[in-house]
Formats: sequence, C-alpha cells, structure tokens
Amino acid sequence: EIIKDELEATLLFKGVAIKPGRHIMVATVGNKYIIGLPGFAYSSTVTAILYVVPLIKAMQNLAFTPTIVKARLKEKYLKRSKFTEFTACNLNYTNGE
Repeated sequence: EIIKDELEATLLFKGVAIKPGRHIMVATVGNKYIIGLPGFAYSSTVTAILYVVPLIKAMQNLAFTPTIVKARLKEKYLKRSKFTEFTACNLNYTNGE
C-alpha cells in the first residue's frame, strides 16, 4: 500500500463496520498518527466523534465519556444496512421523557 511503502507507516486499521463512516483509516509513523476520514461531512463527523476524539483524549491521558441519552422513537426506523447505523435526529423532552 502507498502508506506503508512511501511513508513507512504502520496501518492500524482501515474500514469499520458502521454507516456512515466505514471508510476511516488509522496508521502510525513513529509516535505520530495518520487519520484518514471519509469524504462526506456527516460521515467524517461520526467517525471523528467515535475514533478521533477518544484518541486525542487518550493522548492527553484524559477519559472520553460521551453523554448517553435513552430515548424513545416517535416513528418507525427502517434499518437499511447490515452495519451499525448512526443517524441524525431531534430530541424532545416531553412529559418527563
């Protein structure tokens, strides 16, 4: 691969089983990281939150603790992929839920 040959990088992983954001790549050269994010804005945002932010926090010796919110869907959601899916949504706080 180009990264291995030209940069003498070590490929840590390439591609993940999520949608959007399957096309992420992470490699190292020495003690530096090379991160390739997907081309679409939403895909790159999802992968940055899931992979890049925790990596940066770990490099700072800090824990990454995302806020997890339990929610109930108001309408059916049709899963279209065999991968774990992330989708944008709006949250409403109604009647204590």
